[in-house]
Order: sequence, then C-alpha cells, then structure tokens
Amino acid sequence: VIYKKANAQLPVLDAALELAPEDRDAFVLRMTETNPALRLELNALLRYAARMADLPLLDQSASAVFSSLLRDDADVGVRVLESALAGRYAMIRPLGAGGMATVYLAIDLRVDRQVAIKVLRPDLSRTVGAERFAREVQVVATLDHPNIVGALDSGEAEGHFWLVMPFIDGESLRQRLVRDGARPLDEALSIAHQVADALGYAHRRGVMHRDIKPDNILLSNGHAFVADFGIARAIQSNAHALTNTGMSVGTPAYMAPEQAAGIKDLDERVDVYALGSVLYEMLAG
Repeated sequence: VIYKKANAQLPVLDAALELAPEDRDAFVLRMTETNPALRLELNALLRYAARMADLPLLDQSASAVFSSLLRDDADVGVRVLESALAGRYAMIRPLGAGGMATVYLAIDLRVDRQVAIKVLRPDLSRTVGAERFAREVQVVATLDHPNIVGALDSGEAEGHFWLVMPFIDGESLRQRLVRDGARPLDEALSIAHQVADALGYAHRRGVMHRDIKPDNILLSNGHAFVADFGIARAIQSNAHALTNTGMSVGTPAYMAPEQAAGIKDLDERVDVYALGSVLYEMLAG
C-alpha cells in the first residue's frame, strides 16, 4: 500500500524526509506550486511517516497500523477548496478536526504568512446558510483585541464555508489539560484573566461567544487566545434548525442551565458561566 501510494512521489518524498520536520512544509510547497493534488498526497505520506516512526508496529495488527492509509486524505471538500483558493492561499496540511469544522494550516500568498483555515462541516454549512455565516463572520471581523483570534477572510466554495484566521503557533488549553492535568494556580488565573478580558471586550460590543471551553482557548508563549467567535455565533444563531436535524448545539459540560434548556433570550452571562467551568477544570483537573 505504501509503495503504490508513494511510487510516483518517491524522489520528492525522500528529499522531504531528509529535512528537519520544521523545514518540510516550505519544501513541499515549493516543489508542488503547480500541483495541489500532489501536495496533498505528499503531506499525507509525511504524516503517515511521522506516525509510523512512533508506532510499535509489532504490537498491533496490520489492519490497525495501516487502516488510515486506505482512506483518501485528499477528499472532495479539500480539492474544492484547493481550487477555489488557488492564487490566494496554499493549503499545506490539516491541523485538527472537531465537531463543527476541520482546520488546515495554509500560507497567505499575498503577504507570505501562515494562517489557519477553518472549514465548516458540509451539513452545518447547509443548515446555517451562506447569508447568516457571512453576517456573523463580519461581526467578528470588527473585534480587535489581543486575546481574540480574529477573522481575516471568509467565503464559500460549492457549499463549503471557510474562515481564515491568524495561525496561533501553540496548543489548545484542552491539549494542555489532557497532557499535564490541573494547572498551577498562577497559570490558571492568568489564562482565566486573559479570556475574561477578551470576553468583556466582546460583550461591551454586544457580541457573545456561546461556546467557551478549553478547546476554544489557544495558548502560545504565555498568552491565551479565544477562538471560534464567528463559527460559534453562526451555529448558535440557528439553534432551532440544528436541533431539528439532531445536531448538538454547544458543549453541554460548559453550558449554563438556561442555554442547556434551549431558552432563546440568552445574554453574556452564559459566557461567564462557561469560563467559570473552565477555571474550575483548570484548578481541579
């Protein structure tokens, strides 16, 4: 399977594997400027190589080890976005996926900087609607605060809604809690203070988040950033339609009782409640 997928790309793949991991993205981008499909394949193979390096292969069945190779990483949605964003953004590799969207690392070709492109799930895109998504993202684009991950660009491509944000080189609070457990008091209070400052700024402008949780708090070099304002607002603004389709709205563990009960007239206190839950989790583990 590895041979069949890699055979056509072996020379470039070998050259990339000889480089330090931090240098591979730029190399692959340079070598595949005119071939986005090849870029996706090479990045997929490099991810597999990184996984294989850490796997105790003899402790697992062949189907368990190689099952991910049997899926097509270059799915239709990614190919559509590659085409739609050509000349503006070069998508490099996935950064992660959640219940609402998949995030990709990309390069803004106009200013030569790394950005994160969040692509909404197609089923959510259909339910939210293009007009509502654009309106909510525009609201978030007006937020200018050092602890808020703002919106740089957005659009729609064949039913796939995308949002461009600054790339935060770090990790989520969720990743840190999973890895290290409860946080020291000073660190927990610092993170909570920064998030509260960001929320206070947004609330004074009439903007609620509605989905504050460790996954939406990004950490980098001692700074905390609140992400997903636009997507959370767009999805929550059509909560009735989403509920009718059986989709979950919000994150139950952090939802205020009135939000969990489906009350429509919510105010900024739901964000305060959620931040209190996050602070408790940071302190108690």
